Amino acid sequence: MPPLETRARELFLVNPGRYRIPEAVHLQLILVGLYGRTREMGLERAKEAQAKALAGEDFLALARVYSDDPGRLRNKGDIGFVSEAAIAPELWSVARSTLKDGEVSAPIATEAGYYVLKRLGLRPQVQLEFDAVKATILDQERDRIREQATKQLSADIIGTDKVVWNVQAVQALTRQLSPDEHRRLSDEALRLQRPAAR
Repeated sequence: MPPLETRARELFLVNPGRYRIPEAVHLQLILVGLYGRTREMGLERAKEAQAKALAGEDFLALARVYSDDPGRLRNKGDIGFVSEAAIAPELWSVARSTLKDGEVSAPIATEAGYYVLKRLGLRPQVQLEFDAVKATILDQERDRIREQATKQLSADIIGTDKVVWNVQAVQALTRQLSPDEHRRLSDEALRLQRPAAR
């Protein structure tokens, strides 16, 4: 067995838990948001959606009417299989432990508003075999070795007395900014960052 493959097998055996597909729950959801509503109004609307779902109305049709979830336009209220890491803890707790397949939850209070969930299925955790993840581990190990070698080479080059910096060449590559230019560029950078922060 090549040394890199031996190393990959060792990494797998030391931490097999790293190579698992986590348990997941298939959910449909309605989020009644609080924008423009009091908490009481949001709860009342969520209870109304829940009551209609319990009476047999199509959950996804109710999601189109009641849900304020931003992903609703894309997923139509069906978010598919999600793991514990992908949703709020209070939602996971209800979806995983309280609901059975086909059941609809009572409204669940969160910072975003009230969720009504419908659980469609549970997929158990799966431990992957070494052969299924070998290529990924080998790629990661090759990347780590390359990065380590690059850092060492850079450190060797920078640390040697034989490297001489051409100060004039470095200065020719730089440009001194005036205070006005610096302020303008800083303001522009801040303006570009604001939409991403929302």
